[in-house]
Amino acid sequence: VPLISMGVCIVVGFTLPFLWQYFTMAMISISGLLLHEIIGPILSTFVNRLMIPFGLHHVWNAMLRFTEAGGKYMIEGKEYIGYLSAENEILFNLGPRSEYWSMMPMLTRFGAQNQMVRTMFVFPAIALAMYKTAYTENKRMAKGLLITVVLTALLGNVTEPLEFTFLFIAPMLYIIYCGISTVISIALYFMGTAVGYIRGTIFDFIIFGPMYENSRWYNIIIVGIVAAVVTYFVF
Repeated sequence: VPLISMGVCIVVGFTLPFLWQYFTMAMISISGLLLHEIIGPILSTFVNRLMIPFGLHHVWNAMLRFTEAGGKYMIEGKEYIGYLSAENEILFNLGPRSEYWSMMPMLTRFGAQNQMVRTMFVFPAIALAMYKTAYTENKRMAKGLLITVVLTALLGNVTEPLEFTFLFIAPMLYIIYCGISTVISIALYFMGTAVGYIRGTIFDFIIFGPMYENSRWYNIIIVGIVAAVVTYFVF
C-alpha cells in the first residue's frame, strides 16, 4: 500500500498545481456568500470542520485569511486582502479604542473565537459523555485517553485526536458536531464577540480576550456553557 500510494501521489502532485488555480478561482467567486452575515459563518465553520478528516481545513483557512474570499477591507486608506491582515492591523496596531474596532466581530467570526469554545467547553463535554458511557472495565483506560486528547486541544490547539475518536465510528455524530460548531460561530458573531487571533488555546483566550478592552470575551463563556450542555447530552 505505501508503494502504491507513493506512485499515485507523485502523479497527483505533478497534476494538482495546474488545476489548483481553478479551484482557488472558484472559491474566490463564492466570497459573496462567505461574507454574508448569516451564510458566511455557516459556510466557513461547517466546511472547516468537514475538511478536518482530509487535512484540507488548512487550505480553507488560508483562503479566508489571505485571499479575496475572506474579504477586502479599507483601513486608514489602505486596502487589506483577507480577514487576517485587517484583523492584525486593528488588533496589534490600532487597538480596541480605535474607530475600526467595530469591524472586529466581522473579522473574528472566521477566526479563533469559535475554536476557543470548542477546546474549552465542547471538547470536555464530549470527553465526559464518552467516559460516562464507557463500559466499567474500560473507564480507567478511557479516562487517560480522554484527558490527554482534551489537554492536547486546550493547550496546543490540536483537535484531531479527539475528533478522530468518533469520526470514523459515528460519522453522523460528527456531522451533528459540525452543526453545533456552526451555531456557535453564528451566536458569537451576532453577540458582537471580538476575540481575535488564529489559535484556540486557553492561553490565546486569556491574552486576546480578558486582556483586551471591548473584546466581549464573556460571550465565549456564555455560549460555551450552553454548547457544552447540549453537546454532552447529544453525545
